[in-house]
Amino acid sequence: MHAHVPPVFWPVLWVYILRLWLTLYEAALEGRETVLYTVGRSGIIYVTHMADSEAERRARCPLGKGFDRTPWIRLLPLDLGRLAALFQPQFRETPPLHPPCTANTPSLHHLAAPP
Repeated sequence: MHAHVPPVFWPVLWVYILRLWLTLYEAALEGRETVLYTVGRSGIIYVTHMADSEAERRARCPLGKGFDRTPWIRLLPLDLGRLAALFQPQFRETPPLHPPCTANTPSLHHLAAPP
């Protein structure tokens, strides 16, 4: 890690190494299998991934056999009645991005000086 971080940031790195050790210790106590981290150029260590603990794995139970995974297939189309006019597509001409053609306007270079 020290080769990746400039010496001026080593005190910051040492603080974050201590915090990383405490995080790894807590992860081991909770039964987490993997902890991934990255070291920044400023010495800050970021934990990028932490596996689920045993308690979190037990809390996620499998879904029952009667669970409907695609309920939207059974839905009937909505009857909007008079509100259906609000949802009809309306096609309008797109306004031009530039002002109208200025080819016929006189240029300042072609104006004659007043007599």
